[in-house]
Amino acid sequence: MPPKPEHTDTDGVFRALAHPIRRRLLDLLRQRPRTTGELAEQFEISRYGVMKHLAVLDEAHLLLVTRRGRERWNHLNPVPVAEIHRRYVSRIAESASGLLLGLRTSLEGETTMTESVKTAFAVAEVVSEVKVAAPPARVWDAITGGIGDWWPAGFYSSPRPSRMVLEPRLGGRVYEDWGTGDASGLLWYTVIGIEPGRELRLSGELSPDWGGPARLSTRWTLTPEGDGTIVRLQEVLSGRLAPETQANMTRGWDTILGHLRPFAEAAAAQPRTAPKA
Repeated sequence: MPPKPEHTDTDGVFRALAHPIRRRLLDLLRQRPRTTGELAEQFEISRYGVMKHLAVLDEAHLLLVTRRGRERWNHLNPVPVAEIHRRYVSRIAESASGLLLGLRTSLEGETTMTESVKTAFAVAEVVSEVKVAAPPARVWDAITGGIGDWWPAGFYSSPRPSRMVLEPRLGGRVYEDWGTGDASGLLWYTVIGIEPGRELRLSGELSPDWGGPARLSTRWTLTPEGDGTIVRLQEVLSGRLAPETQANMTRGWDTILGHLRPFAEAAAAQPRTAPKA
């Protein structure tokens, strides 16, 4: 049986990246989310021209849009580019690039410990999105009952074998079960809002070990699109954030959604069973 095709529209992404104005827009959004007006001010072309370029980026899923009142906020969605890198770059150049990065690090010198632990109070927002070729009900089952089966192995705080658990009810917990038989583990979030099959709101804390201390307000939304589902993750961090925390959290959620997608798609091909307790 031939392998299942990837769902990233690579042609659309390459077309979007081909124009220098669109690449410049992505560079600006890589720094922070911006309103359409802020972006238009950076170019000599008309606001309408900038909006046409933003529409191309949006069509290629390189852009995520939120609205605050009358303002349209544009966020970078790095997932499509990350998938292209995984498919066409990392498989070919992983070994060579690792050697070059190691050489550069040794020549430039390591960052001092004092510089690496600097923190400042800040509020940051992380937005990540992926399309899953499965209906919302099956994606919901994967996020809730199946989370322990697809959660990335490197995203636990404990080095011991463990599983992630999500209790899909108001006041439910999202936590690591360390499987030691003595009720040990780590609480990540508490469920503060839930609409089965559509939305999950969480509240949690980010420890200093992961770039905090900070409060986390997290929202998962599932939106039907054709035969699939758009899974969107929005997380607001507020607290004493290390300079690299926002970028690290963005990469982390991109990786997590990247693990969710194939699991949910594979599960959708099987007869539906009751979610795990």
